[in-house]
Amino acid sequence: MREIISAAEAARILHCRPQKVRERIKAGKWPFGRAISPKKKGGQITYDIYARRMYQFFGMEIPDMENAPGERQLP
Repeated sequence: MREIISAAEAARILHCRPQKVRERIKAGKWPFGRAISPKKKGGQITYDIYARRMYQFFGMEIPDMENAPGERQLP
């Protein structure tokens, strides 16, 4: 399992929309990620979402490497 995942990946796991994930992390309601301000004016906010912390926060079982969402299994 990758340690940092995208808002889209987190949303797929949590069964919600990516925007909800971004809004709650930015507001500090979900402490398993962080919103990073853009370095240049007019840039976009980026998000680091820590998968292991997210699973722990919601009391979910942390998946094995081979069962992680978005990960491809090698033959």
